This record gives sequence, C-alpha cells and structure tokens, in this order.
Amino acid sequence: MPWPFLLDTHQASSAQISLTEPSGRLYRYYVSASLQQGAAAARDNIVQRVPAITIEKLVEELVKRWMPQSNCPFSEPSAIRLRNDGLLLDMPGSAAADIAARLSDGETIIHSSRQTCRIEVPISVPLRGGKRLIVPGRRTSRPDAVLIAGLRRAHAMVSRRRGLPIVEASPASRYERELLRLAFLAPDIQRDILAGHQPPTLTLEELRNIEIPPCWNQQRKILGWS
Repeated sequence: MPWPFLLDTHQASSAQISLTEPSGRLYRYYVSASLQQGAAAARDNIVQRVPAITIEKLVEELVKRWMPQSNCPFSEPSAIRLRNDGLLLDMPGSAAADIAARLSDGETIIHSSRQTCRIEVPISVPLRGGKRLIVPGRRTSRPDAVLIAGLRRAHAMVSRRRGLPIVEASPASRYERELLRLAFLAPDIQRDILAGHQPPTLTLEELRNIEIPPCWNQQRKILGWS
C-alpha cells in the first residue's frame, strides 16, 4: 500500500504507477496527481515523479531512527510530502519528544500538536530523470551486504600489475559490465561502502544505473559524498 503521499506544489495526492522496460525490469514510481491527469509540468523545478523504492527506503530509515520501538515503521507517518527543498513527514504527536531527541543535523520539527508532529528533512532531489535523494547530516553505519558483495565482485574482475588496474577479460554480461565500474570508485567512497557509511538511499541497483564519471571529485558530488 502506498503512503498518504503528496508530491510537488500542487497539494494533490500522488499515486503509485508501475512501468516495465523492454528488458522486463519493473519500476514503481510515485507520480503527482496533476501529471497523471495530463497536465504539463509547470516549471522545471517542480518534482513530478520519484522512484517508489527510493522514497520508501528513505522514509523507512528515518522512521526507524526516530521511533526504534515501532514494530511497523510504514504505519507511523500519517502524511508525507516531497518538496523541492525538503521532505515533510507527519508523525504521531505523542512521539514528538522521542523524535526530537533523535533528529539528525538539519532535521527540524516545524509543527507539533497532540495529534501531529511535522518534521522537515532537507534533501536534494535531482530533476529531469534523476533517480536519487541525497540526505545531508550525520551518517550512521548501515553496512549493505548486497552493495559490499557487488564491490568485492567488481574487484575480483580486476588484476593489478605494478600497481595499475588491469582488466584481462571482457565482462561476460551487462550485469558484470555495470558491476566492474565499482572497482574504479574513489578509494574513500569504497571505504565508506565497506564501513556502511554510504548515503542511506544508495544501493547496488542504483549504482548500476548511475553514469559514474571517472573523476573522483565528480563521483563524490553525484553520489552524495561530502
């Protein structure tokens, strides 16, 4: 079930849609009601669509941190709204004190009552086909076994001679070609992945679908490393 989710400045409830690519891969998105009804995007800086798995993973991790005692983090938010400069979550007002004690840098309670506690989370939403949400603030350790396994598999395809990386055989599949690029990530990015300090929404699936530049500084900027 999708959350009571609001997308862009139209104040209209969004809905989930599923799109299947020619390869057979299925993607879910949250799309604003205005866009579903055929309205053209009013401005380039209005968020019209976001990948469902990205926003859901982000919200789940936020709620788990704010309310670790909750057995079902998906049931806690009463409303979620994505803006161009931040994410707004309406949480139970009874949990306001506990949530306040667990806010990270930049996260702010902007309204609190007996019924509702509204938290603003600053994020950056890439427009025009961007697929990532970047959340600034403190990073906690979240080792991703799938991501780490992908990084190690990438290095298994690379040998070294005199300290230089050598790829002796062409990757056998598209999947391996996508993985191979991980071996050429900046050293500090790779160390953070192994330590579980990657941005909370960064997954192996996302890395495989992101155009990774060879420049390490550009990698840090695109992937959300400060």
